[in-house]
Amino acid sequence: METHDLALRLKKARESVGLTLKSAADKMGFSNYQTLGSIENGAREVKAAEIIKFSKIYYCSIDVLIGTGDHNDEKPRLLWRRAPEAHVRKMIEKRVHKLAEQCVWLQEALTISSRRKFKTFVSDREEIATNFKVDDIARQARKSLDLGRRPSLSLKDALEQQMGVVVIYDALSDAGSAASMVHPRYGAIVVINSNESPWRQNYDLAHELFHLYTWELFTQDELQDPVLFHDIERKADRFASTLLLPSEEIQSRVHQKLDENKKLSKADFVDIAREFGVSTQALAYRMKNANLISWEVADRIAKDEEVLGLSKDRRWDEREKAPKSEILTDLAIRGLRKSIISRGKFAELCGIDRCDIDDFINEKGILYNDGESFEIMDS
Repeated sequence: METHDLALRLKKARESVGLTLKSAADKMGFSNYQTLGSIENGAREVKAAEIIKFSKIYYCSIDVLIGTGDHNDEKPRLLWRRAPEAHVRKMIEKRVHKLAEQCVWLQEALTISSRRKFKTFVSDREEIATNFKVDDIARQARKSLDLGRRPSLSLKDALEQQMGVVVIYDALSDAGSAASMVHPRYGAIVVINSNESPWRQNYDLAHELFHLYTWELFTQDELQDPVLFHDIERKADRFASTLLLPSEEIQSRVHQKLDENKKLSKADFVDIAREFGVSTQALAYRMKNANLISWEVADRIAKDEEVLGLSKDRRWDEREKAPKSEILTDLAIRGLRKSIISRGKFAELCGIDRCDIDDFINEKGILYNDGESFEIMDS
């Protein structure tokens, strides 16, 4: 490959994720940034192992770096609930872009026809003009997705399997809580902060679903208006609350507790929140909207330190069951089983060493080969 052309592509890839020369050199393990500077100036040859590492830290395929792949400059338009700083945002969106591109490539290679274009039943702003209309949209969504009596337990699987939504869990730290987009090539994508508690993740996923449903109703320029953006965020919160906490189910559960104990204790309150997979704050304000408690009581419970402490103590085990992004791994395993990708490509996609492939697959509990086929009888 031409050293000069490779140098330019490496520099462009670094700048696309917002890394400085020094920070990129540190991630590469170079003793000083001048080494990377020499590479980008074309004065130093790049080793094969370095190409692989560049690919990982720049979230860019090896094919693109060496000039044999297409470089799509169109960036995914992510709608952030709370936007991170520009350089952090660049890197996160680059990660999302790469993962989405890999998913689409594998789906096409596997000729998977089940990947659906996200469909919404919200076609006009008037349909979300009031709180009552937002509640109605949430009820429609719960019914169409068949989420049952405890929606948080099945929401992620329903979005992935029924709607073709790619749900990505990424360590956003304090950069932002969640983001989403609907892209003509990648479809619908939701990014959830893996550092958040599971009940917070459930709420964020429901919140982002509202943005997916209303994606075509607002332009990017319109969303720069803080008044409009705040109104949409408030409605997304309302939607999430109604979706995850069906009023009839909440009322039924509260009355069961009252029949048992004649009163609703703080511990009972935490147990109900845990049962529905939401925070105690979300439950408190939902009970207010369902006319079970007053605003003053809801606000007091939401801010009660004892309730928050009880919730933390009783829900520590839920963090062990926090969901992870599995779609790329699942597709890669299918691709390897069908000999569509090599072991080297599989290791690259899953971010592991080639020597760890067999152990990695065994841990997933998935067969390496398709196994013997069997005949299905006519019904």
